[in-house]
Amino acid sequence: MAGGLVVLTVALLAAVSAVVVTEPAFGSFRAGCVAALAAPPPKRPGRKQPGVLAVWSPDQRANAQSIVDVGRQLGAPIRAQWIALATAMQESMLVNRLGGDRDSVGLFQQRPSQGWGTREQLTNPEFAAQAFYERLLALAGWEAMPLAEAAQAVQRSAFPEAYAKWEQPAADLLAESGNSVDSLVCGIATVAAGAAGVALEFADEQLGKPYQWGATAGVPQMIRV
Repeated sequence: MAGGLVVLTVALLAAVSAVVVTEPAFGSFRAGCVAALAAPPPKRPGRKQPGVLAVWSPDQRANAQSIVDVGRQLGAPIRAQWIALATAMQESMLVNRLGGDRDSVGLFQQRPSQGWGTREQLTNPEFAAQAFYERLLALAGWEAMPLAEAAQAVQRSAFPEAYAKWEQPAADLLAESGNSVDSLVCGIATVAAGAAGVALEFADEQLGKPYQWGATAGVPQMIRV
């Protein structure tokens, strides 16, 4: 009898796993998130291209803090601050550049000719960050967009997918600035409604029942192993 119960439990778990894995049930995943927040990396002298284990200079960190501070002053959600940091990482590596492609300048490489502001204004980190936030927050549905999509909708870059690779470094810097970034981490806090919920409910009801080989009565139709 014990062996039969083990077989039943394994079969039920396999069925539930199949349903859960194939059902896009978790809301945070749709809008983009990071797998985890890395611990502060060790310093690696000579590293020129900050990435997942980025080591930022004091000036770069100061610019990142300016972006976060402006976001807080505007009441921008953590997600908006995350998008802003990742965007500036891609556009300028958090360096307040005095030039760039055509007339692009500053942390976000914004262009005076496109109505972002004057060159002097856009090389002021606080002004540049506020200009970015204002356009992002005015964008309908930005909260539900993947980071790269939201950034691209504001920036209109020639490389729209490039922003995505900065999701983790931006989350790490945001966490280091004292913000809670739990909402940015992918995870299963609750089981979603739908097929996964039905399968788990059925599995729970079968616990402790004697095993009968070949029995199918009461098995939800969506479970196929």
